[in-house]
Amino acid sequence: MPRRFVKVQTAFLHIAPVPVIGRVAEQVSCDARRGALDAFQTVTTLPVGFTGPSKAAGVAVSPDGRFLYASNRGDKSLVFYSIDAASGTLVPSGRVPTEGRSPRHFGIDASG
Repeated sequence: MPRRFVKVQTAFLHIAPVPVIGRVAEQVSCDARRGALDAFQTVTTLPVGFTGPSKAAGVAVSPDGRFLYASNRGDKSLVFYSIDAASGTLVPSGRVPTEGRSPRHFGIDASG
């Protein structure tokens, strides 16, 4: 069950809890003719080796469409990816601690 949806170029990205893999960001393309969503990329939002409980919460795309951000309530971080302009795929770019408990929603300044 997806928690959040955002539009990334011509696809949609959703954040979903997946107990075996951890929290993931999964990109799906929409085939309106078939009425189907087809996954084409799945990435974890958690750091390698993290084993504690976690829930992904917020997800946002930068105003220029070049970056995607997601918050993790378990490891208390904001993870970010660059969005490949040609393919729309996510490339892990970094992680910063939020220095607070259970980060949920966050905002992106209009200037990026």
